[in-house]
Amino acid sequence: MAQPEPERAEEAEPDAFSVSVAGVTGAETFAVRRGDTLHSLQLRVAAKLRTPPDQQLLALEGKPLRAHVLDTERTLEAHGIAGPVTLTLSPQPAPGAAELTAALTAEAEASL
Repeated sequence: MAQPEPERAEEAEPDAFSVSVAGVTGAETFAVRRGDTLHSLQLRVAAKLRTPPDQQLLALEGKPLRAHVLDTERTLEAHGIAGPVTLTLSPQPAPGAAELTAALTAEAEASL
């Protein structure tokens, strides 16, 4: 079975470029524009690499791109992404997972 062709941004629009996202399960290339938001890229990463946006830690040159509630709508350009780059994807625990683990541990220790 043939592999799908990666998106080629430069052929589509002059302000478009490619962003490669490398994760533990492989890498994917996405066609983006400078005005796209980090959140829109996260949604596309979620669809291709099966990592929900709230569990994605994307890093550029080893520095995490912050995607907190207040800045998910910042553009890629505002995050310093204005040309072809490779981002690193590190899956993060689901929100609340640490609290749940701590509560279960405390409950287990209390029953001893």
